[in-house]
Amino acid sequence: WSSDVCSSDLAALADRPTTGAPPAPGNAPVVYLADGAWGDALGALLDADAAAVVIAWGQAPAVAVPAFSIPMKAEAEVVQAIVDAAAQTAAGRAEALALTARAVAAEERISALNAIGIALSSERDLDRLLDLILTEARRFTGSDAGSLYLLEDGEEHTQLRFKLAHNDAVEFEFAERTMPLNDASMA
Repeated sequence: WSSDVCSSDLAALADRPTTGAPPAPGNAPVVYLADGAWGDALGALLDADAAAVVIAWGQAPAVAVPAFSIPMKAEAEVVQAIVDAAAQTAAGRAEALALTARAVAAEERISALNAIGIALSSERDLDRLLDLILTEARRFTGSDAGSLYLLEDGEEHTQLRFKLAHNDAVEFEFAERTMPLNDASMA
């Protein structure tokens, strides 16, 4: 390859020549430049969901991902167009994988919310219910810690009750307490 063949679309691709077996693709787009010896290795390495494509001179190898064939005596413009198309295809496959992962995560969150709603509606003990609310809120948000505060309206004044605190990183003894909620308080 000469530098005048590469396009701006390929600027972000790292050139990592490899001997032996080809490196496995991750979630980032990958364009494999294959020769005859690597065709079988790539066929064994790449599954149909990989964010990868293969480019080969002459006959493209039989792989589960899109494969592009560059004619042996192709002009530079043709090579450029094929490499650009391969890079765009790999990027599109990576984006599709990312969107699929986000959709799966969203489905899991909806399922978790449904389970939380069922658990909350079946719990009758207020202290266990509040602990369940805090536990599930932390799990749902991926938080290491959380606190639950209650706003209590009394006859004489309104107060803030520090009801619960959880912290996975720091062990401490929690003591429930209240603080008046007025202009003089910090709350």
